[in-house]
Amino acid sequence: MAAHSNDLFLLGLLSVMDAILDQPLAAILAELPVRNDVKEALLERPGQYKDMLDLAIAHERADWEAISLLAPRLGLEEDQIPEIYFSAVDWASALRRGAPISA
Repeated sequence: MAAHSNDLFLLGLLSVMDAILDQPLAAILAELPVRNDVKEALLERPGQYKDMLDLAIAHERADWEAISLLAPRLGLEEDQIPEIYFSAVDWASALRRGAPISA
């Protein structure tokens, strides 16, 4: 997942843009030069990035049933999810502070 860290950060950021800008997400994405797999995940189309976004949301909501379904599809053990999630949060926090990032 580290190889996808920039795309996944952008995916998470864009996942709330419709609420921030009060516009349909499809309209926002039409104006942005974003990779197709990121756009497709945000537009609810099946794929690995969609599964990763759904997994992050499930973790935030403590939706253990969804985590049990998504983790194997992504080749993860359920007990790995908290560490991966908090690592991503730390990565995003370091990025926000302008600290050096290690993927």
